[in-house]
Amino acid sequence: MKHIYTLIACLLFGTASFAQLPDGSIAPDFTATDINGVEHNLYDLLDEGKKVILDFSATWCGPCWGYHTSGVFEELHNTYGPEGTDELRIFYIESDDTTTDADLNGTGPSTQGDWVTGTEYTIIDNAANIFDDYAGAYYPTIYTVCPNRILTESGQASAEAHAAIFQANDCAAASLPNDPALLGYTGGTTACPGEPVNMSVDLMNLGVTNLQYCTIAVMDGGTEVLSYDWSGDLATYGITNVDLGSAAFDASTSFTIEITSSDDNDVNNSSSGAVELATEGTSLIKVEIMTDNWPQEISWDISDDMGNVIESVGEGEVAGAEGDVFVWWVSVPETGCYTFTINDVYGDGLAGEQWGSNNGSCEVTSWHDENNLASVIYSYDGSYDYESEHAGLAANDLPFIVDGCTDATACNYNPAAEIEDGSCTYPGCMDPIAVNYVSDAGCAAACLYLEYTCEFIGNEAWQSAETAAYPEWQSAVHGVAWDGEWVLHIAGEMAEPTTDVVYPVHHFDWTGVSGLPNWAEDVTYALGDLGPNEQRCVSASGIPTMPGLHEIQVTGELFISIFGQPFSIGEQSYSVWLDIAENPNPIAGCTYPLATNHVVYATSDDGSCLFPGCTDPEAGNFSPVANIDDGSCGEGCDPTDDAGCSTDANNDGVVNVTDLLLLLGEFGLECE
Repeated sequence: MKHIYTLIACLLFGTASFAQLPDGSIAPDFTATDINGVEHNLYDLLDEGKKVILDFSATWCGPCWGYHTSGVFEELHNTYGPEGTDELRIFYIESDDTTTDADLNGTGPSTQGDWVTGTEYTIIDNAANIFDDYAGAYYPTIYTVCPNRILTESGQASAEAHAAIFQANDCAAASLPNDPALLGYTGGTTACPGEPVNMSVDLMNLGVTNLQYCTIAVMDGGTEVLSYDWSGDLATYGITNVDLGSAAFDASTSFTIEITSSDDNDVNNSSSGAVELATEGTSLIKVEIMTDNWPQEISWDISDDMGNVIESVGEGEVAGAEGDVFVWWVSVPETGCYTFTINDVYGDGLAGEQWGSNNGSCEVTSWHDENNLASVIYSYDGSYDYESEHAGLAANDLPFIVDGCTDATACNYNPAAEIEDGSCTYPGCMDPIAVNYVSDAGCAAACLYLEYTCEFIGNEAWQSAETAAYPEWQSAVHGVAWDGEWVLHIAGEMAEPTTDVVYPVHHFDWTGVSGLPNWAEDVTYALGDLGPNEQRCVSASGIPTMPGLHEIQVTGELFISIFGQPFSIGEQSYSVWLDIAENPNPIAGCTYPLATNHVVYATSDDGSCLFPGCTDPEAGNFSPVANIDDGSCGEGCDPTDDAGCSTDANNDGVVNVTDLLLLLGEFGLECE
């Protein structure tokens, strides 16, 4: 169905998002007879040094007709065809075999007009087989083919743009005696650590004499990975695949393949390739695919390092609808190097959104068992086109260690998890309109709402915000001063749930505020009535001990207005939230609680801590942590003495390593 849809889309818009055979492909040869009974062979023309334009069209195709009648091909034919420079041939290839001769001549039911009259270049009819050989999917598809058989999708370009393609240096006919060229890397693209990868390349002879030898090397940066001396007898424009041997890689590597022997043209002597290191996994593989609207285009397989297919799903075997999820479990031998390959016959992968469908997805994972993930081999989200993609798997006996959330209070707590992986999510209100909405909540918790549309706590600039954010911390000598002010603003109306009758707020008898953080000092606010749209201020100052959210309860008696008279609906309580952020100005000081100069609000230790005690190593009460001699050196110290032992943390009368460990154990504890 997408094939038809694409043709319709092309009929409407005349464009498509991707090529059929990609640029740089070798054009398939064909022999065809035109409407005048003349036979043509593509490679014969190319061997003569001609360039060829192939216009795959259909008589009913609107964009095809528009381009056909634009005069571009007539101009190219007259300038570069047999009556011009004689370097170019143009073929109009009618590729829909359901059309008729009458359609071609403009008299049938499925045509845009007369395609024959006035067309001086070659017309070939009933050529769907050629269109299929070129993996065609939409009309018009227009290729330029160079004498070396390499094609470029030139599309509906101007005459000048077409000429620029076939007159470029890399599209010239063979002219030099000795001119080997590398077309592209064809070897392995995935590797397991230490496992050899078979490396190969397509070699073409662009020389006018037969190519009999050349040296080809694989280079990793400036290092030669391997070198191969090829010999043979390759005719002009002939192509052969050269097996270069194998190489092992311990990491993902990009490399170049170079012809290192001398020839008459070094411009085409290099090609590039890459090997992706396989992901470590287990022998149990899960393939999960969510389809777009064309699941029948998908195929996939898993093969070993010898190319043997372990498991596969062929084209047309996936039957379902858009959004269906298909899961396959595959067991491979416990050890070895494997490659997962996914194909899409149409060439657009699972990127269905561009065609009015939803994008599909594919994920390949390895598992310890069906409940415990080992690793992700391949992941694709449908955001781009592909014809074929690969991913490697190094299957071995991974130790059964489960990563996951180890916090029992978290939403996704995994009691089987042995290693914390940082994935924990926590409960929170998941309703965006609630006062305490948590955007990254992992599971639902109770939500809090302002019941009668009262504005949130905040100054005038904050009254429309969902939470109140307070001034940033301000630096002060020996600490941080917090000093803020917020406003309680009563306004709005309430609805009676049973009748949906709406009543305006008359006033609010404000009786109290609770929930202020315990470090808030000198809190002042005025209780009493608040009329509609009236404001009262609350102010406080203090030194915050830690950041966080503080729920503040505002209580009082609410009165609604009925025919202008106050009517009490009882005691009401509203929740608002005070958000204290991290201190952007860390406070330096002594952070050891047992030090004599411990600073409770310090967030960064500055090495100033004072530990009085005996500093004489020969004394019985020597303290290894003391850095100030307090004159207590002697045979010991009496823990019952008022002075005690300043560094005797366990009060056993002896200062030793045990006390040191207790002291160090306090480091990093939160200050109360």
